[in-house]
Amino acid sequence: MRNILAIAAAALAAAVLSGGVRASSESAWNTLDRTAHTTCARQIKLMSPKARVSRSTGRVPGIGGEGGDLYYALMFKGKESGAEARWLCLYDKHTKKAQAREITD
Repeated sequence: MRNILAIAAAALAAAVLSGGVRASSESAWNTLDRTAHTTCARQIKLMSPKARVSRSTGRVPGIGGEGGDLYYALMFKGKESGAEARWLCLYDKHTKKAQAREITD
């Protein structure tokens, strides 16, 4: 899991620096984004009940697997117990499940 999160973080940084990548259609992009956002926010709340996710701050649409399209990565910003917090979440497009971790500096 740590390796997948490291790869996702590197891919997210590359996408942010290069201007990002577009989905095949606008509606497909929006549906994937909404589904991943909801699933990831739910996973963050399970991990830390005091977390308050305010918004996503970055995304990478295709990471890993054959063709590089297994995971969708999202970075989130919010608060946890009143302090600023950030999370990285990997959403598996095939199983429709998410795994999230807090980003610590």
